[in-house]
Amino acid sequence: MVLYTETGHGQNMPLPETRQMTMTDHPQVIRARALATSGKLAEASRLCKQYLQQAPGDIAAVRLYGEIALSMSLNEQAVIIFQKLLALAPRDSLAHADLARAHFILQDYEKANHHAGRALRLNPKLTDSILLQAEIALAQGREDDADRHFRHLEQLKFDRNRIRRARLEWLLSVGRFDQAAQLLRALIRDLPDSADNYRQLALCTRLSEDHPDAALIRSLLADDGQLREGIRGDDREESAAHRALYKLESDCGHYDAAFRHLDQSKRAYLRANPATATSDREYNDDVHLHFFTREFIDNRSAIACQADDPIFVVGLPRSGTTLLERILATNSDIAAAGELNAISRIRQEICARFGSNQYDTRALAKVPPALWPQLGEEYLKRARQRIAGQRYFVDKMPDNYGHLGFIRAILPRARIIHLSRHPVATCFSIYEQDFGHRHNYALDLQRLGEHYLWYRKLMAYWRELFGEQIIELEYERMVQDTEGTATWLSEQLGVPLRMEQLDSAQNQGAIHTASIWQARQPVHSKSVDRWQNFRRHLGPLLETLSPVLDRSPDLPR
Repeated sequence: MVLYTETGHGQNMPLPETRQMTMTDHPQVIRARALATSGKLAEASRLCKQYLQQAPGDIAAVRLYGEIALSMSLNEQAVIIFQKLLALAPRDSLAHADLARAHFILQDYEKANHHAGRALRLNPKLTDSILLQAEIALAQGREDDADRHFRHLEQLKFDRNRIRRARLEWLLSVGRFDQAAQLLRALIRDLPDSADNYRQLALCTRLSEDHPDAALIRSLLADDGQLREGIRGDDREESAAHRALYKLESDCGHYDAAFRHLDQSKRAYLRANPATATSDREYNDDVHLHFFTREFIDNRSAIACQADDPIFVVGLPRSGTTLLERILATNSDIAAAGELNAISRIRQEICARFGSNQYDTRALAKVPPALWPQLGEEYLKRARQRIAGQRYFVDKMPDNYGHLGFIRAILPRARIIHLSRHPVATCFSIYEQDFGHRHNYALDLQRLGEHYLWYRKLMAYWRELFGEQIIELEYERMVQDTEGTATWLSEQLGVPLRMEQLDSAQNQGAIHTASIWQARQPVHSKSVDRWQNFRRHLGPLLETLSPVLDRSPDLPR
């Protein structure tokens, strides 16, 4: 986590006038900053929130609260916090810089560029905002503009490794894995004790015992088989190191050793973030089941935006949403928009406007009838900032399964495809990913199973409400009979899908998900039963999922 210093982004510059009016020496703020710097983000966030309830105008505390939200990947919450910061201090250059970074993470590049520019006009020395402009240029495919910004930063003696990291993230997102691996090896040479570089290197390809990078990743271990000095003792570094080793051992077929590293990575992560074990802001409560009734949805959808542009692909993470998006994008009239945050953001904004906070679902009942058509139009406006102008587009944000009632109320003609996968295969694939704070339930096998059961309950409720309006597709069917699936989807959607275009569709555009490498590979069914290699270690998950598992020979009874 990068926390800004009192001189702002590491630069020697005077404090903005607004910063001098804050209570930065308050013990709670100092304590929260110390917790955040040490990686205890959930505890720091809770302390900040408690303090701001008593001192809502403390600019430094609001800024810290937003920075912590970004570090926890609570990106939509960070936008709201930084907007409040700007309301308190409209000419605070750092507030604009913070908001620009939050919008960039949410892939709202127009707003990110706007606020980065505002920050630099207020203070040209904010080199982090120049770096952000370079990252925005890369994300938009403007490589020449990005190089211009990078050259400017080099003239200012900016941190060379941060420039390389910015290039790296872009190379990974667009699938240039050989170049990314080359850059990571250079970073490892310069920063041998930065374990996250090894983790990302392991993700660039499928490894084997004789792969040149295997020895480099194994160098994380000392002769006694423990993590070597320089990494051992730092929980965040240990977590990343064990993840790199998990990927290596898993690729090599050493599944028991692989799971030990995965377990140690989870334990190290929880040591660094102890409050994460009990802190969840999940959707798994029953407000959906009581609030989104057929009457509520029908009354709103009758007056809502009638556009049929969006195709929503929903389900749990790691259920094949990226592959499905690529199949749909084989039609030149369908754009792959990626994982858009627009639905959840619009819903949060309207709940905050008419309710007690952005999560107050019951506030939707207070929204005036005339506003409902505008909500659908606003979604289309935000979504189309990301696409070139095709007739339809795919929004593959998996978490939108929690918002299907809201989607139906504002966009009743939108298509919805629910992609499901074998319960254990889904959960294990989530468990092995490094989601961090974004999916706290994925840090413990039992909690993961409980979250899956709630997801199943919610989807059953939506099916009861919407019936065949939700197109149901199984991951296993999609990877085992991709061409047949495409033909069936063509009939369901009323648009032809061209499987001969799949290879090119898979390699177009940036991917910003945990499956950046897998999503570029040819379609295969090897991962369908991959979890079986680890089943002896999955007891708590299998026990929790037992109500929805078939009693077949491949599952414990």
